[in-house]
Amino acid sequence: MSRNNPQNTITCIVLADAARLLTNTLPKLDLCSTVDAKSSLTMVEIDMFATSPLPMEIPGALDPIYATAISPQVTGDSDLSFCARSASRDVDRLEKDDDQSKCTTFSDERVKKGAALGAFQDFAVVRPGQQLIFARDVEQRTDSALTAIRQRVFGDAYSPRGALLVIDVKPPLAATDAVRAELKKFVRFDIDDRFDPMMPITRKVDDLRFLSLEASQSSVYLRMIDFAKDNPAVGNVRLTMGGADLDLDRSWAERPMLVLETRDAQPKTKLMFSRAKLANEKGEISSATTDALTLQALVFERDVAAASDAPFVKSAGATCEIVYDFAPNRTEWECYRPFDPTRSMRSSPAARMRASQMLVGRFSPSGRHAIAFPDFCLKSEPIILEPEGDTFAPPLKPAGWPDGERLQRKIKCAPLDAATIVSRPIASKVPDKPAG
Repeated sequence: MSRNNPQNTITCIVLADAARLLTNTLPKLDLCSTVDAKSSLTMVEIDMFATSPLPMEIPGALDPIYATAISPQVTGDSDLSFCARSASRDVDRLEKDDDQSKCTTFSDERVKKGAALGAFQDFAVVRPGQQLIFARDVEQRTDSALTAIRQRVFGDAYSPRGALLVIDVKPPLAATDAVRAELKKFVRFDIDDRFDPMMPITRKVDDLRFLSLEASQSSVYLRMIDFAKDNPAVGNVRLTMGGADLDLDRSWAERPMLVLETRDAQPKTKLMFSRAKLANEKGEISSATTDALTLQALVFERDVAAASDAPFVKSAGATCEIVYDFAPNRTEWECYRPFDPTRSMRSSPAARMRASQMLVGRFSPSGRHAIAFPDFCLKSEPIILEPEGDTFAPPLKPAGWPDGERLQRKIKCAPLDAATIVSRPIASKVPDKPAG
């Protein structure tokens, strides 16, 4: 779901199976049309009355995947409204306002007239029939005139207060009607926004335990907050590796952590971490036709039914050396030049991969949860790491093309199973070009 442009709240929604992994799913023009974009994907363009819509699953609905948003724009008093629209049903141009989401305004006084709630956490919580939305207070809540003046002049280091909105959603009575939304729970909290984003620990409805990361100067720690309690507070969660407690290096927090719940007979909650480092961040490599990086992935898990104080145990990990080899004398193209640490804003194949989003899904015929990284320079050939015991295996064959306009990507992976490695900054090591 992507906002079309900064002038309005019209959003382009693209619906696709995760196995069809693509890096570019939206048209290049400021349009969202399957005709103009010539896209085989399901695309719908609607006004969500909000800048950051979120997806949700509504069991029993004809089109079960909906775009949803919280908006203060629907009423003149800036009451909070819950807006929703099918993510796949075509817009009926003969039906009035069918290109707009339909909204339900809550009558709860705590969210009427703005209630000074804003800065909504844009993190999808995929939970059937229930949408969880975090809101931060945007008004100054202090009785001290001196504190208020200081905050206006110097700002706040952290925004500590906010609310969790638990919204139960039922299917619309008719396809074009508004969904039936009810504000089921409103939880006030006093937790610094340095713990954002906060991610649910399970898909189970009404389980309000959330995970968060807290980074220090050298390490990153896993925290848990239970919003079912009257005064939600930040608690510790242990990570273990090889039977011992583990502190991860801060670099593991530089990329988003993913929380996954499996649907096995004994479901697991999995935490997926990744980090990367360019091989020539300090100018170690002088080759004009190669670019390289080290990419690492780490997985922790525990039973979904485990007690809140149960540790997450390291279950898999891999460290991969990725080398791009390309034709010379084409440095005007970003996929045909090595990274230059003296021009860090000038991209390269490895720099693009370092910033690539980590995805988790069933991307291959094996049916197991693989890790994928879209590749800007080889859009049709993302990196897919298949689970293999307690590690991950890379593709067997190089990606790209070897002759003429040469651009090839080769990967070599090894297990990541030493606490001394994951608890320290990532050390890049550029091997010889890996075979095959």
